[in-house]
Amino acid sequence: MLKGNESREFNGIKEGEYIGCSISIDDRSSTILNWFYVTESGVYMTLLEQVECKECNGRNYAWATVVIKPNGERIYRDVYN
Repeated sequence: MLKGNESREFNGIKEGEYIGCSISIDDRSSTILNWFYVTESGVYMTLLEQVECKECNGRNYAWATVVIKPNGERIYRDVYN
């Protein structure tokens, strides 16, 4: 579980492993769980992006996650309401 601007380092993770990371949105009960495969060694980043949403239960935004691989490739995930 990470909060905003936190980072965590893990060693011994092999390529092909499936990793899960949860991110706290509001320090209450709102979290996003993101899963991704490790396809190369190096530093991965998981980011939250606030995206426009016209049908989000009275709000005009939702959250989406982006995983940035060590080579800079960005993997966008679905929008979470």
